[in-house]
Amino acid sequence: MNAVMDWWKQNTPRDQLAMFILGVAFCLFILYAIVSGSHGQYTQQIENNKRVTASLNQVREMSSELLARSSSTTTAGSSNMTERVNSSLGEFNLKLSSMQPQANGAVRLRMEQMPYTSIIAWLHEMEVNQGIKIKDSSITTGSNKGTVSITVTLIQ
Repeated sequence: MNAVMDWWKQNTPRDQLAMFILGVAFCLFILYAIVSGSHGQYTQQIENNKRVTASLNQVREMSSELLARSSSTTTAGSSNMTERVNSSLGEFNLKLSSMQPQANGAVRLRMEQMPYTSIIAWLHEMEVNQGIKIKDSSITTGSNKGTVSITVTLIQ
């Protein structure tokens, strides 16, 4: 440190003033570079945030629109399927024990003590002619000869 002070004292007052002014100017330049660089990044980040927020809002609008479309389609599809199931059951003289519409548009049916041949013919009608698919089924023998109990899930 003493070497720096000795060097400083060796210079003329005019050189000392010039070095002081240049030192202050250099410090101000460094400070400006730091502040302007960070300010530029700050404004750029604000613009990025605005774009991302606009994009997020657009995605939210589109997703709510898609959800509204899918729920209306599912509701209409399941009620249409329910009507088709009910009308076809009457054609085959089958009676439901229970019917449970499900969230994914499927319908779960339970029939008890129905004739096996009628059940198979009805399932064939549903799948081949009506275009309704059997998601899963469980058939158990009934208490009377030739009758069965069935639990079946149908989906379009």
